[in-house]
Amino acid sequence: MELSDKSAYVWSPEDVMELPRQGLLDLGVPARDLPDEDWVPRRLLGVYDADAVPAPLKPFSVIQLKAGTATIPMKLVLLGVFPVSPELLYVLDPDSSEVLQFDRRNHGVRGVNSSYRWFVEFLWQFEYAKKQAGGAKLPEVLSPALRAMLGSIDPFAFQAEQWWPAVWRELAPSG
Repeated sequence: MELSDKSAYVWSPEDVMELPRQGLLDLGVPARDLPDEDWVPRRLLGVYDADAVPAPLKPFSVIQLKAGTATIPMKLVLLGVFPVSPELLYVLDPDSSEVLQFDRRNHGVRGVNSSYRWFVEFLWQFEYAKKQAGGAKLPEVLSPALRAMLGSIDPFAFQAEQWWPAVWRELAPSG
């Protein structure tokens, strides 16, 4: 496993998993919407965990949606869960390239990032900010400056109804 210098700065080999790039491309996800590296993070403490996906699934499993006995012509790729509420799944929609949060209880969906590339970049930026702050916990680094920088990378992620504004409201010291 060869991590780039950028990734190795915040993650160890145990913190990453292999990206099934060809499988995602075969599902229709454009290469531009995937991370450049073939290794992606397994978790962001308190926000994202790929190791806690519900059995028998695993990260990058393809989920075929159903309504009763009818199959819906939409597939989602399971990325991980929100560890505080594991019924909230992070999924990738191959048709739009968006990372979404799918609530298994009420089947609600909300946006997270406009692409898997930006989702991974956000996780990296959070880990980088924590490391730069001497190993701070995530709430301690959720500053207005970090929010502005991430919003400039992926404006979709900070639309009012999306996931990241809720993270800031719940975890950031200034809300």
